[in-house]
Amino acid sequence: MLDDNDRPDKRSSASEAMLAAVELMRDVAEGTDAIRAAKGKYLPQHPAEETIDYNIRLNRTPFFGATDRTTEGLTGFVYRRDIEPDVAPKIEPLLLNIDNADTHIDVFAKTVLRDSLEAGHAGILVDAPLVEGGQVTRSDDELSGVRPYWVQVLKEDIISWRFVQEKGRRVLQQIVLRQPAIEPSGRFGEEKFDRFRVFARTGEGAEAVVSWELWEKREDQGEPVKKTTGTVANVTEIPFAVSYGKRTGELESRPPLLDLAHLNIAHYQTLSDHLHALHKVSFPHLVIEGIRIDEELITGPNSAISLPRGDMEAYFIEPHGAGLQATAAQLKDFEKQMAVLGLGMLQHESRAAETAEAKRIDKSEQDSALAVAARSHQDALATALKFTAQMMQIDDPGTLVVNRDFERLSLDAQELDVYAKLVDSGKLSLVTFWKIMAEGGSLPDDFDPDVELEQIEDEGIPEPAPIQVFEPPEDE
Repeated sequence: MLDDNDRPDKRSSASEAMLAAVELMRDVAEGTDAIRAAKGKYLPQHPAEETIDYNIRLNRTPFFGATDRTTEGLTGFVYRRDIEPDVAPKIEPLLLNIDNADTHIDVFAKTVLRDSLEAGHAGILVDAPLVEGGQVTRSDDELSGVRPYWVQVLKEDIISWRFVQEKGRRVLQQIVLRQPAIEPSGRFGEEKFDRFRVFARTGEGAEAVVSWELWEKREDQGEPVKKTTGTVANVTEIPFAVSYGKRTGELESRPPLLDLAHLNIAHYQTLSDHLHALHKVSFPHLVIEGIRIDEELITGPNSAISLPRGDMEAYFIEPHGAGLQATAAQLKDFEKQMAVLGLGMLQHESRAAETAEAKRIDKSEQDSALAVAARSHQDALATALKFTAQMMQIDDPGTLVVNRDFERLSLDAQELDVYAKLVDSGKLSLVTFWKIMAEGGSLPDDFDPDVELEQIEDEGIPEPAPIQVFEPPEDE
C-alpha cells in the first residue's frame, strides 16, 4: 500500500488552497444550471422556509452571467487579431493542427487565454504519441509519423509541483498532471477514471534528463497504480508552459475576475429575493370576515364563494410591496459595480460628463491588467514553441506574436464627431481618419482606402479642404 506522500494524486498545499476560487469561477462560468445544481452553496435556504418553497424559489431565479461574458469579451479584445506566426518551415504545418485534433493554433491559444483569465492560469503541455523505448518523441518524426502536439491543462488538474534553483533561475523539477479519461465498457457503457502524468527532471544543464510515469486510478482499485514509464527525448527541461491571468507565484495565481464573480453571486441572491417578493405581492389575498372556514377553500377566476346572509363580507387585499424598490435599486447598483469590475463591458453608460483625461486614465488602468495577461500568454506560447522545436531538433523555432495593442479598441460617437470635424476643416486628412477608424474597429475588415477614394471621385463627393500649414517668416 502506498504511503500518502507517495501517491501521485496527493495535492500540494498551494494547489489545495486555490481550489475554492477555481470552483467558484467554473460554476459562475457555466451559468444558471451549475448555480442551481449547487443549491445552498450559492443560494441559502431561508430560516423556516419549507424545502418545496425553496426549490420553487431556486428554479425561478436565473443567473446573470456577467462574469462569463466579461471573460469572453476580454479574450476577444486580445484575439480581435489572429496570432502573427513566423516559425520554422517544419513547424508551420503543425500550427494548422496544433493539438493533433485538428485545432488551429489561433483557436487553441484563444481557449488557453480565456481559461487563464477565468481560473488564474492555464498550462500547455508539449506532448507526443508514445513510440519504441517509451519515449515521448524522437528526432526522425517525419519517418515515424510521430510529432509533438500541445495539450491544454486546466489549473485544477495541476496536482503538485517542485522547483529547484539552477544557476540563478528556478527550473521545474517535478510536476504531476491529472488527465481525466473515459474508456468503453461493454457494448454501450463507459468507465471514467483518472490518469496522472508525473514528469521529473534529473541532472543539470545540457546533461539533464526528463522522465515520465503514467499512473491510473480507478474506483475498484482504491489507490493509483503505475502503468508505464519512459523519457522525453531531445529536451532538458519539463516541456510545460504556463499562461497567467493574474500571477501570484510559481504556478500560483488568483482569478483576475474573482471579485466580479463574488459580486455576481450577490446579484443572484438579491435577484432571488426580489423575484420571490414580487411573486408574493403580485397576487391579491382573499379575506372573509364574519365566518370561520375550516375546510379547503378554492378561489380563482373560475370559482365562486357562497356566503350566508348576515354580517359577512369577502374582499381582496393587495400588498403594497414597498420593499421592491429597494431591492430593484440594489440590483441596479450591483450591475453598475459589475460593469466597473468588468471593464465597462457589461453596460453602456453615458460618459458625456467624463473628461478626456479621466477616460485616458480609466483606459490605461483597464489595459494594464489585460496587457500583462496577454504578455504572459505570449511567453507561454513562446515556451511551448521552444519545446516543440527541441523535440523536432530545430535550432530556431521562430516566433508567435500575440496582439497586445489595446490603445484603441473602440471609438465612441463623440470621438468620431471630433475627428469628422477635423476632416471637414482641413486639419486632418481623410486617409488618416480612416486609419483611426480602422484601429478603433469602426471599419469593415475588407475596407480598401484606394477603392473608397475612387468611389468618392465617381460619386462626385467633394474632397476635404487641403490642410493649411503655417510657415514662419524667414529671418531677415
